[in-house]
Amino acid sequence: MSDSLFLFLFPLIGITVVLAILWVPSVWVLHRRGTLPAQSKRTLLFTLVSELIIAAVLVLIADFVGLRNPAAYVIIIALATGIVGAVITKHLASNHTPH
Repeated sequence: MSDSLFLFLFPLIGITVVLAILWVPSVWVLHRRGTLPAQSKRTLLFTLVSELIIAAVLVLIADFVGLRNPAAYVIIIALATGIVGAVITKHLASNHTPH
């Protein structure tokens, strides 16, 4: 029983950690701005989905190229995509700020 639970939880925890690395920077950028107005929520949804798609494509490309350390390139791709997504989220959110 414990072996099957471990085989179920280990990938689940790994996926959760990678998604947190990917999405936390963008959410943090909007959280620092205060409340999330409706336009910022749409911006956040667009950014999170885009980050996930871009990271998945980059991981598939890295795997296709034949890189040897999948754990390292998945984390690096998630971190880099998350940081770039946070910068884009900040830029998009600042364009929608009411004056």
